[in-house]
Amino acid sequence: MSLEETGVSVIIAAYNAAATLENTVRTVLAQTHPFLEIIIIDDRSKDNTLDIAKNLAKADGRIKVISAEKNGGPAAARNLGLDNASGQWVAVVDSDDEILPQRFATMLAATNDDIDIVFDNLSYTTVPDMHERPYIAASFDGFGPLGLETFILSHRRSVDIPNLGFLKPLIRRSAIENNNIRYKTDLKIGEDAMLIMDLMARGAKAVLLPDVLYRYFRHAGSISAVQSRESIAAINQSYEDFLDRFYGELEAGVVRAMRELINDNKRRIAADEIASDMCGFRLSSALRELTS
Repeated sequence: MSLEETGVSVIIAAYNAAATLENTVRTVLAQTHPFLEIIIIDDRSKDNTLDIAKNLAKADGRIKVISAEKNGGPAAARNLGLDNASGQWVAVVDSDDEILPQRFATMLAATNDDIDIVFDNLSYTTVPDMHERPYIAASFDGFGPLGLETFILSHRRSVDIPNLGFLKPLIRRSAIENNNIRYKTDLKIGEDAMLIMDLMARGAKAVLLPDVLYRYFRHAGSISAVQSRESIAAINQSYEDFLDRFYGELEAGVVRAMRELINDNKRRIAADEIASDMCGFRLSSALRELTS
Protein backbone atom coordinates (compact mmCIF):
# COMPACT_ATOMS: atom_id res chain seq x y z
CA MET A 1 0.00 0.00 0.00
CA SER A 2 1.05 3.64 -0.46
CA LEU A 3 -0.18 7.18 -0.05
CA GLU A 4 -1.55 7.10 -3.59
CA GLU A 5 -3.57 3.94 -2.86
CA THR A 6 -4.99 4.40 0.65
CA GLY A 7 -3.11 7.35 2.10
CA VAL A 8 -4.50 10.52 3.67
CA SER A 9 -2.93 13.93 3.15
CA VAL A 10 -3.73 16.02 6.21
CA ILE A 11 -3.65 19.77 5.55
CA ILE A 12 -3.02 22.07 8.51
CA ALA A 13 -3.12 25.81 7.79
CA ALA A 14 -1.33 27.57 10.65
CA TYR A 15 -1.22 31.26 11.53
CA ASN A 16 0.16 32.32 14.92
CA ALA A 17 -0.55 28.80 16.18
CA ALA A 18 2.53 28.34 18.33
CA ALA A 19 0.47 27.54 21.43
CA THR A 20 -1.54 24.72 19.84
CA LEU A 21 0.14 23.41 16.68
CA GLU A 22 2.30 20.70 18.25
CA ASN A 23 -0.63 19.19 20.14
CA THR A 24 -2.74 19.15 16.96
CA VAL A 25 0.01 17.45 14.97
CA ARG A 26 0.57 14.86 17.71
CA THR A 27 -3.09 13.79 17.48
CA VAL A 28 -2.71 13.32 13.73
CA LEU A 29 0.51 11.32 14.11
CA ALA A 30 -1.31 9.06 16.59
CA GLN A 31 -3.71 7.78 13.89
CA THR A 32 -4.14 4.02 13.70
CA HIS A 33 -4.29 4.31 9.91
CA PRO A 34 -0.61 4.04 8.91
CA PHE A 35 -0.54 5.73 5.52
CA LEU A 36 -0.61 9.47 5.93
CA GLU A 37 1.29 12.67 5.36
CA ILE A 38 0.90 15.96 7.18
CA ILE A 39 1.27 19.20 5.26
CA ILE A 40 1.68 22.24 7.51
CA ILE A 41 1.30 25.59 5.77
CA ASP A 42 2.62 28.52 7.78
CA ASP A 43 0.61 31.55 6.66
CA ARG A 44 3.38 34.05 7.49
CA SER A 45 2.92 33.78 11.25
CA LYS A 46 4.27 36.53 13.48
CA ASP A 47 5.17 34.11 16.28
CA ASN A 48 7.38 30.99 16.15
CA THR A 49 4.81 28.75 14.47
CA LEU A 50 7.16 28.10 11.54
CA ASP A 51 10.03 27.04 13.82
CA ILE A 52 7.74 24.63 15.68
CA ALA A 53 6.53 23.16 12.37
CA LYS A 54 10.10 22.68 11.12
CA ASN A 55 11.13 20.95 14.35
CA LEU A 56 8.17 18.60 14.07
CA ALA A 57 9.17 17.79 10.48
CA LYS A 58 12.73 17.01 11.55
CA ALA A 59 11.37 14.50 14.04
CA ASP A 60 8.96 12.75 11.64
CA GLY A 61 9.43 12.30 7.91
CA ARG A 62 5.69 12.21 7.29
CA ILE A 63 5.52 15.96 7.90
CA LYS A 64 6.03 18.56 5.17
CA VAL A 65 6.29 22.27 5.92
CA ILE A 66 5.40 24.99 3.45
CA SER A 67 5.96 28.68 4.16
CA ALA A 68 3.49 30.89 2.30
CA GLU A 69 5.01 33.80 0.38
CA LYS A 70 2.44 36.14 1.92
CA ASN A 71 -0.42 35.95 4.40
CA GLY A 72 -3.41 34.86 2.34
CA GLY A 73 -5.82 33.45 4.91
CA PRO A 74 -7.03 29.87 5.48
CA ALA A 75 -8.38 29.27 1.97
CA ALA A 76 -5.13 30.25 0.23
CA ALA A 77 -3.09 28.21 2.71
CA ARG A 78 -5.26 25.14 2.19
CA ASN A 79 -4.91 25.52 -1.56
CA LEU A 80 -1.14 25.33 -1.13
CA GLY A 81 -1.73 22.13 0.81
CA LEU A 82 -3.87 20.69 -1.98
CA ASP A 83 -1.21 21.62 -4.53
CA ASN A 84 1.35 19.56 -2.58
CA ALA A 85 -0.84 16.62 -1.50
CA SER A 86 -0.11 13.10 -2.76
CA GLY A 87 -2.60 10.95 -0.82
CA GLN A 88 -5.69 9.33 -2.28
CA TRP A 89 -7.68 11.26 0.32
CA VAL A 90 -7.30 14.74 1.80
CA ALA A 91 -8.50 16.10 5.12
CA VAL A 92 -8.30 19.52 6.74
CA VAL A 93 -7.52 19.78 10.45
CA ASP A 94 -7.45 23.22 12.07
CA SER A 95 -4.25 24.11 13.90
CA ASP A 96 -5.96 24.37 17.30
CA ASP A 97 -8.16 21.25 17.08
CA GLU A 98 -7.65 17.54 17.80
CA ILE A 99 -8.67 14.27 16.17
CA LEU A 100 -9.19 10.86 17.75
CA PRO A 101 -6.70 8.06 16.94
CA GLN A 102 -9.20 5.91 15.04
CA ARG A 103 -10.61 8.77 12.98
CA PHE A 104 -9.25 8.04 9.51
CA ALA A 105 -9.49 4.26 9.88
CA THR A 106 -13.18 4.62 10.76
CA MET A 107 -13.92 7.05 7.95
CA LEU A 108 -12.08 4.98 5.33
CA ALA A 109 -13.99 1.89 6.42
CA ALA A 110 -17.19 3.70 5.41
CA THR A 111 -16.02 4.30 1.84
CA ASN A 112 -16.46 2.40 -1.39
CA ASP A 113 -15.84 3.24 -5.03
CA ASP A 114 -18.94 5.44 -5.09
CA ILE A 115 -18.17 7.56 -2.02
CA ASP A 116 -16.07 10.70 -2.49
CA ILE A 117 -16.78 12.61 0.75
CA VAL A 118 -17.02 11.23 4.29
CA PHE A 119 -18.26 13.45 7.12
CA ASP A 120 -17.90 12.47 10.76
CA ASN A 121 -19.51 14.11 13.77
CA LEU A 122 -17.47 16.37 16.01
CA SER A 123 -17.35 17.42 19.62
CA TYR A 124 -17.84 21.13 20.07
CA THR A 125 -15.87 22.75 22.87
CA THR A 126 -16.20 26.43 23.77
CA VAL A 127 -13.12 28.15 25.13
CA PRO A 128 -12.33 29.13 27.87
CA ASP A 129 -15.14 27.39 29.79
CA MET A 130 -14.27 24.08 28.01
CA HIS A 131 -17.88 22.96 27.83
CA GLU A 132 -17.93 20.02 25.41
CA ARG A 133 -20.87 18.49 23.59
CA PRO A 134 -21.52 16.50 20.40
CA TYR A 135 -22.22 18.93 17.57
CA ILE A 136 -24.88 16.67 16.04
CA ALA A 137 -27.18 14.86 18.48
CA ALA A 138 -27.29 11.07 18.30
CA SER A 139 -31.03 11.32 17.59
CA PHE A 140 -30.42 13.18 14.29
CA ASP A 141 -32.12 11.26 11.49
CA GLY A 142 -29.83 12.49 8.72
CA PHE A 143 -26.93 10.09 9.23
CA GLY A 144 -26.09 8.00 6.18
CA PRO A 145 -26.07 9.14 2.53
CA LEU A 146 -26.03 12.94 2.36
CA GLY A 147 -27.44 14.91 -0.56
CA LEU A 148 -26.61 18.42 -1.72
CA GLU A 149 -30.10 19.74 -0.95
CA THR A 150 -29.83 18.73 2.71
CA PHE A 151 -26.28 20.09 2.95
CA ILE A 152 -27.42 23.48 1.65
CA LEU A 153 -30.56 23.56 3.82
CA SER A 154 -28.42 22.97 6.91
CA HIS A 155 -26.86 26.42 6.46
CA ARG A 156 -30.19 28.16 7.09
CA ARG A 157 -30.73 29.46 10.60
CA SER A 158 -34.47 28.94 10.24
CA VAL A 159 -34.31 25.13 9.93
CA ASP A 160 -33.81 22.49 12.58
CA ILE A 161 -30.68 20.96 11.02
CA PRO A 162 -27.14 21.53 12.35
CA ASN A 163 -24.97 23.54 9.95
CA LEU A 164 -23.06 20.72 8.27
CA GLY A 165 -20.61 23.22 6.81
CA PHE A 166 -18.79 23.20 10.16
CA LEU A 167 -17.76 19.58 9.69
CA LYS A 168 -14.28 18.57 8.45
CA PRO A 169 -14.75 15.84 5.85
CA LEU A 170 -12.40 13.34 4.30
CA ILE A 171 -12.40 13.97 0.54
CA ARG A 172 -11.22 11.81 -2.35
CA ARG A 173 -8.43 13.88 -3.91
CA SER A 174 -9.25 12.81 -7.47
CA ALA A 175 -12.72 14.35 -7.10
CA ILE A 176 -11.04 17.69 -6.37
CA GLU A 177 -8.35 17.46 -9.01
CA ASN A 178 -10.48 16.04 -11.82
CA ASN A 179 -12.89 18.95 -11.43
CA ASN A 180 -10.14 21.56 -10.90
CA ILE A 181 -11.73 22.74 -7.65
CA ARG A 182 -10.01 24.87 -5.00
CA TYR A 183 -11.02 26.89 -1.95
CA LYS A 184 -12.29 30.37 -2.81
CA THR A 185 -9.73 32.81 -1.45
CA ASP A 186 -12.12 35.79 -1.53
CA LEU A 187 -14.24 34.24 1.23
CA LYS A 188 -13.54 34.80 4.92
CA ILE A 189 -16.26 32.36 6.00
CA GLY A 190 -17.88 29.43 4.25
CA GLU A 191 -15.00 28.53 1.94
CA ASP A 192 -15.04 24.93 3.23
CA ALA A 193 -18.76 24.52 2.56
CA MET A 194 -18.46 26.17 -0.86
CA LEU A 195 -15.86 23.61 -1.92
CA ILE A 196 -18.18 20.78 -0.81
CA MET A 197 -21.10 22.31 -2.72
CA ASP A 198 -18.99 22.54 -5.87
CA LEU A 199 -17.92 18.91 -5.48
CA MET A 200 -21.43 17.61 -4.90
CA ALA A 201 -22.80 19.66 -7.80
CA ARG A 202 -20.19 17.88 -9.95
CA GLY A 203 -21.54 14.53 -8.82
CA ALA A 204 -19.48 13.68 -5.74
CA LYS A 205 -21.33 11.33 -3.35
CA ALA A 206 -21.23 11.94 0.39
CA VAL A 207 -22.01 10.06 3.59
CA LEU A 208 -22.45 11.38 7.14
CA LEU A 209 -21.29 9.23 10.05
CA PRO A 210 -22.56 9.58 13.65
CA ASP A 211 -19.09 8.85 15.09
CA VAL A 212 -17.62 11.76 17.07
CA LEU A 213 -14.00 11.70 15.89
CA TYR A 214 -13.00 15.37 15.61
CA ARG A 215 -12.58 17.76 18.55
CA TYR A 216 -13.37 21.33 17.53
CA PHE A 217 -12.42 24.19 19.86
CA ARG A 218 -14.33 27.42 19.37
CA HIS A 219 -12.72 30.59 20.65
CA ALA A 220 -14.46 33.94 20.97
CA GLY A 221 -12.30 35.33 18.18
CA SER A 222 -12.65 32.38 15.82
CA ILE A 223 -13.47 33.34 12.23
CA SER A 224 -16.56 31.13 12.37
CA ALA A 225 -17.68 32.93 15.53
CA VAL A 226 -17.42 36.42 14.04
CA GLN A 227 -19.58 36.92 10.95
CA SER A 228 -19.63 40.48 9.69
CA ARG A 229 -22.22 41.92 7.35
CA GLU A 230 -19.55 42.05 4.65
CA SER A 231 -18.56 38.39 5.05
CA ILE A 232 -22.21 37.28 4.86
CA ALA A 233 -22.68 39.36 1.72
CA ALA A 234 -19.58 37.77 0.18
CA ILE A 235 -20.74 34.22 0.83
CA ASN A 236 -24.17 35.14 -0.50
CA GLN A 237 -22.56 36.36 -3.71
CA SER A 238 -20.71 33.04 -3.99
CA TYR A 239 -24.07 31.27 -3.69
CA GLU A 240 -25.46 33.40 -6.53
CA ASP A 241 -22.37 32.57 -8.59
CA PHE A 242 -22.90 28.88 -7.79
CA LEU A 243 -26.43 28.98 -9.23
CA ASP A 244 -25.15 30.74 -12.34
CA ARG A 245 -22.25 28.29 -12.75
CA PHE A 246 -24.51 25.24 -12.59
CA TYR A 247 -27.53 26.75 -14.31
CA GLY A 248 -29.69 24.00 -15.79
CA GLU A 249 -27.66 21.22 -14.13
CA LEU A 250 -29.08 21.20 -10.59
CA GLU A 251 -32.19 19.46 -9.30
CA ALA A 252 -35.12 21.72 -8.54
CA GLY A 253 -34.87 20.98 -4.81
CA VAL A 254 -31.24 22.06 -4.75
CA VAL A 255 -32.01 25.34 -6.53
CA ARG A 256 -34.92 26.00 -4.19
CA ALA A 257 -32.78 25.30 -1.11
CA MET A 258 -30.06 27.67 -2.33
CA ARG A 259 -32.56 30.41 -3.11
CA GLU A 260 -34.03 30.07 0.38
CA LEU A 261 -30.54 30.25 1.91
CA ILE A 262 -29.71 33.38 -0.11
CA ASN A 263 -32.95 35.03 1.04
CA ASP A 264 -32.26 34.06 4.65
CA ASN A 265 -28.88 35.75 4.46
CA LYS A 266 -30.36 38.85 2.84
CA ARG A 267 -32.77 39.12 5.79
CA ARG A 268 -29.83 38.75 8.21
CA ILE A 269 -27.96 41.55 6.47
CA ALA A 270 -31.03 43.79 6.47
CA ALA A 271 -31.68 43.11 10.16
CA ASP A 272 -28.06 43.91 10.99
CA GLU A 273 -28.27 47.17 9.04
CA ILE A 274 -31.43 48.18 10.92
CA ALA A 275 -29.83 47.34 14.26
CA SER A 276 -26.71 49.30 13.33
CA ASP A 277 -28.78 52.30 12.25
CA MET A 278 -30.77 52.19 15.49
CA CYS A 279 -27.60 52.05 17.58
CA GLY A 280 -26.19 54.98 15.64
CA PHE A 281 -29.40 56.95 16.12
CA ARG A 282 -29.42 56.26 19.88
CA LEU A 283 -25.77 57.24 20.17
CA SER A 284 -26.35 60.48 18.25
CA SER A 285 -29.37 61.30 20.42
CA ALA A 286 -27.41 60.64 23.59
CA LEU A 287 -24.55 62.84 22.43
CA ARG A 288 -26.95 65.65 21.58
CA GLU A 289 -28.49 65.44 25.05
CA LEU A 290 -25.07 65.48 26.69
CA THR A 291 -23.95 68.53 24.72
CA SER A 292 -27.24 70.47 24.96
